[in-house]
Amino acid sequence: MESSPALIIEFAHIAATHGWKRSTLRSFCTANGISLAGMRAQWPMGIRSVARQLNAQADAVMVARARVLGSPTLSGLILGRFADNEPLKGAVGRLAQSDAMHPFDTLARTARTARAMWQCLSVRNPRTGGPGWLRVWALTIMYSVFVLVWLTDRSISQKAVRTAVHFGVRLLGER
Repeated sequence: MESSPALIIEFAHIAATHGWKRSTLRSFCTANGISLAGMRAQWPMGIRSVARQLNAQADAVMVARARVLGSPTLSGLILGRFADNEPLKGAVGRLAQSDAMHPFDTLARTARTARAMWQCLSVRNPRTGGPGWLRVWALTIMYSVFVLVWLTDRSISQKAVRTAVHFGVRLLGER
């Protein structure tokens, strides 16, 4: 059962201050009239399920935008995603703390985002069969680094983020 985008965003805002913890999810469900059975049905893996749904929402927005507006460069796509998610930066930071305890789930979730990014780029430059596993995993690792830089860059200009993204994307052979 997939949760509504608004419900996921609402939880993310609460998790920004209370953490991505089981107790936060239980309190959130109680406050929103969601039973324990309902919580397990919507989020069978607890907060890991909520994190997956939050990522899936962001991926869907990114892919839809690329279909409507055309695909930007990879650096434009990543910087646009960061700009879109600026209101959730605190939640993403707290999620990153939780992610450290769940590296395999985190990498799988980030790999789905990397595949979605390559899908967005194929709007501009179609590739037969999509990107290979090496390109997906290279972007997965690189994007993880970009997220960490984004989370630590508190400047208005986001110069560190822009510099890291442009440099890293060039290392991947993109622009």
